[in-house]
Amino acid sequence: MRLLKKVILLIIWILLASMVYSVLWSHNLDYFPEYPLWVTELIVSITGAKGVEDTTSYYFVIISIFNVSVLTFLFLLIRKLIRRHKK
Repeated sequence: MRLLKKVILLIIWILLASMVYSVLWSHNLDYFPEYPLWVTELIVSITGAKGVEDTTSYYFVIISIFNVSVLTFLFLLIRKLIRRHKK
């Protein structure tokens, strides 16, 4: 597979998985981790959110993208290490 195709598929995966993650998270708040207050304050200062609705929307989107990206990176790293170990 060409590098460009891999990058595009990775971006699509992160966006779609983040959307699913944020929807599941917004409907099942008890099953997902709570982040410290400084995370919310950082998101508000970066985005300039005004009001609870904006803050909540940005919070869900940014944290979802971050979590999915980290999990994807860890999965790809573990997969690479397993493949390297088999050789």
